[in-house]
Amino acid sequence: MSAIQDCCMDDVVLSLEGVGKIFPGVVALSDVSLSIARGETHIVLGENGAGKSTLIKLLAGIYQPDSGTIAFNGQPYQPKTPHDAQLSGIRIVHQELNLLPYLSIAENLMLENLPRRAFGIVDRKALNRRAVALLKEVGLDVDPRTRVEALGVAQMQLVEIAKALSYDSKLLVLDEPTATLTPPEIGRLFAIIKRLKARGVTIIYISHRLHEVFEIGDRVTILRNGRLVATRDLHGLSVPDVVRMMIGRDIADEFGFDASIVPGKVALSVTNLKRSAVTPEISFNVRHGEILGVAGLVGSGRTEAMRALFGADPRLDGVVEIDGKP
Repeated sequence: MSAIQDCCMDDVVLSLEGVGKIFPGVVALSDVSLSIARGETHIVLGENGAGKSTLIKLLAGIYQPDSGTIAFNGQPYQPKTPHDAQLSGIRIVHQELNLLPYLSIAENLMLENLPRRAFGIVDRKALNRRAVALLKEVGLDVDPRTRVEALGVAQMQLVEIAKALSYDSKLLVLDEPTATLTPPEIGRLFAIIKRLKARGVTIIYISHRLHEVFEIGDRVTILRNGRLVATRDLHGLSVPDVVRMMIGRDIADEFGFDASIVPGKVALSVTNLKRSAVTPEISFNVRHGEILGVAGLVGSGRTEAMRALFGADPRLDGVVEIDGKP
């Protein structure tokens, strides 16, 4: 069956036919065929180990397929390096940040295309001017001369996205771009995606946040154990439909909760835990047989509180007891 069955031939920007990738003892991808239309936001979903990262690395030129063919803009696509992919117009924003911490934001944004004056001297004014425009596009209000090491993780993610926008990309792959972003930052990212779509840029979007993909996606491809399960229009699908295809069964069968189970005695007691003089006190109890969720926006102190609780960071004050003992 042709990979372009769901699109008109003239609209296809990327197509994979029977693509496979095998590592020693592991079939990462097997006979994957799909097509992506120009200007489409195409969602790729799957559990951990489903093959999403391998697919991205094939497009990025990090890996080469062991079988099958890939075509981009109607031409065979066989990148040997990430640089080949970038020259072709494909840009990847990986989940793992790829910034140089001791360089400025502006230098990171324009590293591959630094503006220069006579004798090859970097034009700092032009560099910072272009950086300001890119940061404005992603809604990041910081001095472009700031070193990247001074930024938070969410800010670094926005710098990565701004860096991708600095090139005339035809296909932009976003791997878990909202994992560290706050709701306002996510809103700005979605607005950027919609603007790029209007300019004819194709987006491949990978996320574990299923509700958000319905907001921006056109179609979804679902992988399971390295194989293609389905490519469907998102219109008419629900989150349970998608989850069922991802795991191959109804999620209630896997994670049914027994309401008759009553939590036992207090297992962990945290009283007035204080990490520093400027952080608030935190108190909570967790009982045997209980699951406690810890939630908050980026920067709210979730990670810091857990690190202090487990002794990874020192704590200023507070009492921690396990089964009633300090």
